[in-house]
Amino acid sequence: MILKNASIKQKLEAIMLLTTSSVLLPCIVLLMSLDIISARDNTLSRLQSLATVLAVNSSAAIAFNDKQAATEVINSLSSQEDVVWAGIRQRDDHLFIEYKSSALDDTDIVSFWQTALESLLGRIEVTEPIMFDSNHVADLLITGDLSQLYTSLIRKIAVGLVIFALSMLLALLISGGLQRVVSVPVQRLLNTMEMVARHRDFSSRAERLSNDELGTLVDGFNDMLQQIQNYNSQLNDYQQSLEKRVIDRTHELELAKLQAEDANNTKSLFLASMSHEIRTPMNGLFGTTQLLRNTVLSEEQEHYIDILDSSSKNLLLLIDDLLDLSKIESGNLLLDIEPFNTFNWITDIQNIVETFFENSNASFITEISNDLPEHLSADANRLLQIAVNLVSNAAKYTADGEVKLVIGGQAVSDNQFSLQLTVRDTGIGIEKDKLKQVFEAFQQLESDGISNKGVGLGLAICKQLTEIMQGTLQVTSEQNKGSCFTFEVTVSVPAESALEEFPGKEFQLNRQLNILLVDDDKINRFVASSLLKQAGQNVTEAINGKAAIEKIQTHKFDLILMDIRMPVMDGIAATEIIRRGNDNNSQIPIIGVSASVMSEERERYLKAGMNAVVKKPIIIENLLKTIHPFL
Repeated sequence: MILKNASIKQKLEAIMLLTTSSVLLPCIVLLMSLDIISARDNTLSRLQSLATVLAVNSSAAIAFNDKQAATEVINSLSSQEDVVWAGIRQRDDHLFIEYKSSALDDTDIVSFWQTALESLLGRIEVTEPIMFDSNHVADLLITGDLSQLYTSLIRKIAVGLVIFALSMLLALLISGGLQRVVSVPVQRLLNTMEMVARHRDFSSRAERLSNDELGTLVDGFNDMLQQIQNYNSQLNDYQQSLEKRVIDRTHELELAKLQAEDANNTKSLFLASMSHEIRTPMNGLFGTTQLLRNTVLSEEQEHYIDILDSSSKNLLLLIDDLLDLSKIESGNLLLDIEPFNTFNWITDIQNIVETFFENSNASFITEISNDLPEHLSADANRLLQIAVNLVSNAAKYTADGEVKLVIGGQAVSDNQFSLQLTVRDTGIGIEKDKLKQVFEAFQQLESDGISNKGVGLGLAICKQLTEIMQGTLQVTSEQNKGSCFTFEVTVSVPAESALEEFPGKEFQLNRQLNILLVDDDKINRFVASSLLKQAGQNVTEAINGKAAIEKIQTHKFDLILMDIRMPVMDGIAATEIIRRGNDNNSQIPIIGVSASVMSEERERYLKAGMNAVVKKPIIIENLLKTIHPFL
């Protein structure tokens, strides 16, 4: 609608004008219509009278066939402006004489409106019989137009339009005054509403100007403002109280946060210290095992070395489980994605898990798919950790029967492979209502006759590592029949160029380096030095960071292996001093050797200026791979 978005003032004025025009226009049209009908009836009556008179006057001329006399009678109609044609028609339909007005053929003077009027009302035709001696001898025909009516009608229309215009003007003036009775209170109410909305001042009130419905509306609006003002006051009081509670609670939370951060820092420091204290002797154990493998051994001695190596790895896995749980909880666990030989990885798994069945009546079976690629790219240690933990868990609850490890999968694309590990056992199984508990930390299922070993971390670590790898780990079980754990993750298939850089366990450096080995532990120095010498490298030793700085002033080295925690001067301080130097020694590659595997610790070492970090216990293949990029 046109007035939909108009103001109330405009709507009221429009309503009054439309009301006035809807009454006035029909009245004017009705009066004019009645006047036209009356005028037409008068014209018809007059022409009928003329026809009667002329019929009497022309009867003798018709009877004696006197056209001249009849013509004189007919031509008397020339004084009648509204007669356009007349004629006498004999009984045999022969037109005896006729009269035509000059206006009938003068089309130039006939206006459009006159023609339209004649089309609407039609011409007036009058027929009068001509009698002579009571005999019907002919008919007198007269055709008249409405020219006089047209002139009168134009004048009356003009008068009507003037009256209509004056009436509408008067109505507009009157409506302009009357609409203020409604529009002014409404406008003031709107102004008050806008002011309240703009300034949020609920103490404002609208002024009541009348005692009608608008006054009631104003009262209702004022009552609403009063309620809102009351609610607002209560809300402000509550907000102030809430703000005070929030401030108090925030202070409590900040204190709790500081306490939690202190506890977390303490835990990190404790784990770093524990990692250092445990991994340092583990480094000697692992290193000595590697050195012994490179000596001439009898078959029995090789068996002892295998047991020693397997036990060491089991102990390291347990330590890793404890540390990994903390790192996962703090979000500091990072995956080390590198190419690895799939079948060497499987061999490592078998060497570790076979010790689980040495004193058991259960047998262990490994089934390997033919579709398994020779090399994969992933965190091999984490995958090994998952596989070993799943088999270890199965071995604990399978006194008889067998535990089967199935390793397979399928290609997803040319460079993606879906690796699947399935561990099935014929052990005691798991009750359905306890299936969800098996992946919780420090949870162990109890059963008669089963001696639980471990601390209940293995499956929890597997589940969380799976989530970090974006894989899946599912379990199905039937009590007294066994369980099946299925791990699946998508890994990369490395390109040939990547395999050239990571050729596997036979990795060797292509030239001899002068290496400065810095470590305060005599056993660690001996192990690392012996392993590097067996790999064909020249090694010079230093017992702390200060001694290392003195060594590089008098000797030229290609690389420095720097332990982190040492007395007198630790590895971080020594690295920072070396990097601040202005001589060529400031650019020597420095590889940190740390027993702490926390990610924040690693970042701190790299920030101090170390080029890379390897963790204890040292695996010579991993160490050589780390050194290789700095040749």
